[in-house]
Amino acid sequence: MKLYTGVVVFLFILFPSMCKAGEDYYFVRIACIPEARYLQFEAKSIDYVFVLRETEFDDKLKRQRLAAWIKKGYYDPTRLEFECRMPESTYKITTTQPLPSAHGQCGAAPPITLSLYRDGELVIDRVIFGYDCFGMPTLMNVEISDGLEGRFSREMNLCVAGKKGQSCEFLSEDSSEITKAIPINQQKINDYASEKSQ
Repeated sequence: MKLYTGVVVFLFILFPSMCKAGEDYYFVRIACIPEARYLQFEAKSIDYVFVLRETEFDDKLKRQRLAAWIKKGYYDPTRLEFECRMPESTYKITTTQPLPSAHGQCGAAPPITLSLYRDGELVIDRVIFGYDCFGMPTLMNVEISDGLEGRFSREMNLCVAGKKGQSCEFLSEDSSEITKAIPINQQKINDYASEKSQ
């Protein structure tokens, strides 16, 4: 938490012109509900004004405001490690996002890279998550039901944004679709988006 708030404060000092109305603030929004065997996470961009309204000149207030967003499930993607413990499985979400830069075409909005592990096994391998300024297909949303058997067995829903918008793929552990696809990497995301756009 201390590292996170320090990075945020540093960004506002170093790149003040990039943090203003009309600019987006990027989050990974996570819902982990072990009692329901449910995990969902999505890329979320929110206008800077809504995230840090009236905190421009108060670093302590900025830290408090960002902590309030975290309490509601909105996490900074810069160097995130989030663990969700289900009754039979443990999921770990990791994301990285370079610091914004005043240089380069995508400097102000560098892409988020996401990986997902289940019990230490790589399920999603370093895919672009959320917005990509070059227009690459990206993973936008993942929904997991971690059941045991029958129609309540392990299921995963992936939503991918391609050039023609968002398309969702449902993968079920019963039919071995997840097993065949794992690990899901950027090439598989690109291929899926390409198939759906034809």
